[in-house]
Amino acid sequence: MKAVVVYEAGGPEALQCREVPTPEARPGWTLVKVRGVGVNHSEIFTREGKSPSVSFPRILGIECVGQVERTFNARLHAGQTVVSIMGEMGRAFDGGYAQYALLPDEQVYPVSTSLPWEQLALSPRPTTPPSVRWKGFALRTATTCWCAARRREWGSRF
Repeated sequence: MKAVVVYEAGGPEALQCREVPTPEARPGWTLVKVRGVGVNHSEIFTREGKSPSVSFPRILGIECVGQVERTFNARLHAGQTVVSIMGEMGRAFDGGYAQYALLPDEQVYPVSTSLPWEQLALSPRPTTPPSVRWKGFALRTATTCWCAARRREWGSRF
């Protein structure tokens, strides 16, 4: 799968688009096909090396929306629309800046909606401080291989 991996702390150039193995679902963990991610200030801090508990390499991303790809959990099913946020996602284990994310069952939340993916995908909101919105824009424009928030599909930029 394609993923944006940070191998060492740095600026936007530390975000490296790479082909990495797709994680395998296992008991207690659900594999989610990521359809959208958010740009959050904590991910920027982590990329800059300001999160001492995070070890690299790491796929960042503390929030995502997508569909269950594979699970062993009876409350979830393949194709189900889900969201996941925080809970050490993108810090203690790989996060949403990838085509697939392997997430703990207890932080995979089913949602029911008829909204199109473009509106479900998470992104910086107007209430996000301007400096964070600008940094998110800078990340998307300064990195040729950026999985931009609100993208419906992974495009040919990879």
